[in-house]
Amino acid sequence: MFERYSKPNFVPSRVVYLVRNPLDAIWSHFSLEVAGAHNQDIAMTGSDNSDKWARFVVKHTKLWREHIAHWQGLAATKPTLFVRYEDLVADGATILSRVLDFSLVDYNSVIHERIDCAVQTSIGAGDKQGARIEFNINTGILK
Repeated sequence: MFERYSKPNFVPSRVVYLVRNPLDAIWSHFSLEVAGAHNQDIAMTGSDNSDKWARFVVKHTKLWREHIAHWQGLAATKPTLFVRYEDLVADGATILSRVLDFSLVDYNSVIHERIDCAVQTSIGAGDKQGARIEFNINTGILK
């Protein structure tokens, strides 16, 4: 189950946490607020968007850190699988199989063809430019 803003009463037994490169996630959110879509080009020069972006990054970086810290803390007490969005885009079949294994899904009830179908229908959907930077979920280091 995905919780963007976790609730104190929410206590899962197992967690699949899908994490995206923080700067890509913040840029996508900024694009949505400024342009109304996640994948729109935004004029940054000659507009007040540059100042908006600077404030937005400061605010949302803090929120992102708090959010990820909450789920990392929960991972100490609950089985948790961290999945990078970029890995899901790059190798959907492998990642979906890992999620199913972690979720304790009986493979007899899930046909591999359905995984392949899910991957094929997602190709080309959304903005798949890839990460502009690398983020290590375990160390919190941005490269």
